[in-house]
Amino acid sequence: MAQAVGRNRVVGEYVVGRQIGAGSFSVVWHGRHKVHGTEVAIKEIATLRLNKKLQESLMSEIFILKRINHPNIICLHDIIQVGCRFFLLFLVWNVFVVIKPFTVWWDPDKFEVFE
Repeated sequence: MAQAVGRNRVVGEYVVGRQIGAGSFSVVWHGRHKVHGTEVAIKEIATLRLNKKLQESLMSEIFILKRINHPNIICLHDIIQVGCRFFLLFLVWNVFVVIKPFTVWWDPDKFEVFE
């Protein structure tokens, strides 16, 4: 759930901080878990701004990110959906990560997960 607490926005259990990036269809915020203090990058995507093809690309991106586990690729920690907004939470290690929008060309019949 996304809500305002005092002057801070809250998404799920995360307090939303300053903006650290933006793209055509998303904004990336610094976030911190309210209890544990875990730092995350929160990619906020308003799906109302996406046409059908871009919505399909978003679902493909989420599908792929949920399955990737590689030390050189940022880790998708959680997904929160509030109404027409998706919040993708990525773990951050002492460095802010710039998340650039990209297009996923994905054929589900040819997709393989490599370990």
